[in-house]
Amino acid sequence: MMAAVSMRLRISQHFVNSAEQSLKIARGRYKAGVGTMTELLNARTAATQAQYQRVQILSAWRSARLKLAASLGTLGFWALDSVFMASATLSENEFCDSIFAPQMRK
Repeated sequence: MMAAVSMRLRISQHFVNSAEQSLKIARGRYKAGVGTMTELLNARTAATQAQYQRVQILSAWRSARLKLAASLGTLGFWALDSVFMASATLSENEFCDSIFAPQMRK
């Protein structure tokens, strides 16, 4: 499950980047007088939807990481604050290393 959610997270970033690039182009076309307001609004809607989907996927990814940590026995209620802080500051690989590294040393 973790691998699938991680893949969806990476793909969602590509969608966000693409939608933001389309929005930039639509703004340029509108400012130049060759694009319509409808085109601009459609591009803005697509960018907002891509960002919304990314937030949903990021939430699922963080939940999957917490479930993984709990199933490995490395997560107790005392550790929740540190895990939330780590998830906010570490990349997915760094976070997984921080979870697995203590297990590997035992």
